[in-house]
Amino acid sequence: MTPVAGVITLDPTVRLFGPERLQPTGIRTVSGASWNWYTLLSPENRWFFNSQARLAPTVDGGCTLVSTDGTWIGLDRWGNPVGGPNAGRDLRNSRFIFLSGLYRLEKNCTLAARSDVVAELTAELRRTTATLLQEPAYRISLALVEARAWAHTGSLQEGIAVLENTLREHRNEDLVFRLGHLLALSGALHRAVQILEPMVSTPFSPRSDFDCRLLLHRVAIELGDTELADRCILGLTMNRTRDPELGAHAALRARAHLWWDLITETDCRVRSWSHEPAGGALACLARWRRGWTLPGDPEAMRNEARTNPDAPFEFPIAEAAAMLGLDRIDDAIVRLETLDPALRAASRDDFGNHQLLDLSRALHAVALARSGNVTKARAEAASLLNALTPGLLPASLAREVLEGRWTE
Repeated sequence: MTPVAGVITLDPTVRLFGPERLQPTGIRTVSGASWNWYTLLSPENRWFFNSQARLAPTVDGGCTLVSTDGTWIGLDRWGNPVGGPNAGRDLRNSRFIFLSGLYRLEKNCTLAARSDVVAELTAELRRTTATLLQEPAYRISLALVEARAWAHTGSLQEGIAVLENTLREHRNEDLVFRLGHLLALSGALHRAVQILEPMVSTPFSPRSDFDCRLLLHRVAIELGDTELADRCILGLTMNRTRDPELGAHAALRARAHLWWDLITETDCRVRSWSHEPAGGALACLARWRRGWTLPGDPEAMRNEARTNPDAPFEFPIAEAAAMLGLDRIDDAIVRLETLDPALRAASRDDFGNHQLLDLSRALHAVALARSGNVTKARAEAASLLNALTPGLLPASLAREVLEGRWTE
């Protein structure tokens, strides 16, 4: 949620096929256009999120960003914030170098997930862009990517330290959001609640009003905190439909009921919404748990996955569960094993995906038991129980595998 401002130079003789071709983190120029400058602006400029800003040129070659209520930010001819530590300096190239380095750090560390790579690339970026790091937006951006990189190596405490140190200087929503994820992943669920609740109580952008609240809902589910989960649902669905069977709040509640293994008939009928894009998948999983899988559920989950890209893991998991419900055991095992590498990677810095990984792995143990591979199923279930939260559906499924319920 960091606002940016930029200026591009267009060649009037060349047709440009859409501004999406201009990627400041990659190629600096394309045929017919080139970046003049591109600047990350302080996230504290909250009015960016609540008004339409326009770029107005100034006589000295700079410009101002002006909001509808008259609030403004000045930028000099090089794209530096007026009054900032770098005003009057030509740092345009450094700004592109920073973005390219940030992109490289994120990509390399996500793929390689090695601590020495994180340390090396971060040190290099700090050294080569030290001047830019005097600006808050750049310090915050680097901290966010560095923390996620550490999380992908499995060094959650390193990532937490980076975020906490930066938060001492800047009370920033993105920092709190990512810290909430890493704290929850580390098992510090109550600490995650402590830092997320103040953000959702006084939100000023979708990061806190939606993302932090959604994360808090996931943490509440893990804690079994019904009151906190209900407050999150109310905040997420306020001024939206309240139909008890079709509304977004019913879909959000179905997620909690599924993890708590307290499924109602209504949970089996909920739909997907923008505030709960996995609604259809949750309903399918609820039907499977109740033994009510429908013949067309696997195909329906594949179709819904294409129209709900914001739920990339719930629908494949639900598809596998539906296959189990229709005795397509081998298909379910293949579906879960195909999904596993991507889900494991995505769960390293995202607590919601970590919850989905728990469920997927528990379902895999069930599928193995159903296939007759009892020894492997029980070994997998036993190893899972050591890490799963007692009382939630993944733990219940693992325990049922150990008790032999899925081999009868």
